[in-house]
Amino acid sequence: MRADFELSGGGTVYLLHPLTRAARVWVEEHLPADATWFGGAVVVEHRYIGDIVGGAIGDGLVVQ
Repeated sequence: MRADFELSGGGTVYLLHPLTRAARVWVEEHLPADATWFGGAVVVEHRYIGDIVGGAIGDGLVVQ
């Protein structure tokens, strides 16, 4: 199964890389328009990453 997102980082900041069109659309629909991007990935604070990843998985996307 192909991953829609790749998750990297740890500690206080994670990078959520959308790899597919479905992932990019999901980001547009579910994350704030003013989200911070770095190197093609959304920057997510550690306190939010669990809910974001859980939401993406709940919507049928694959996070690696």
